[in-house]
Amino acid sequence: MVAYERFQAAQKAGQPEAEQLRLLNDAARLYQQALDLKPQNAPSDRATTHNQLGILYRQAGNLDQAGLHHPETTREKAAGRNLHLDFVSTN
Repeated sequence: MVAYERFQAAQKAGQPEAEQLRLLNDAARLYQQALDLKPQNAPSDRATTHNQLGILYRQAGNLDQAGLHHPETTREKAAGRNLHLDFVSTN
């Protein structure tokens, strides 16, 4: 996502911490909005977004928030496999 790339560029360029934090918060907000818009029956998409949020928070040093999203990545991936298996077994 563009907002996260802007944060990474600011970090690499050594921009002030306040600017990096603003960009990081923008990226987290946009990823959360994307997650909120994804339907529950799209576990693969949701897993990807949870993973991105986990990476973002881990890179920012917020391990508590990262720890909330990484298990959700695994849960959503498992839900996607189960959804696929259910589809295959009924056809």
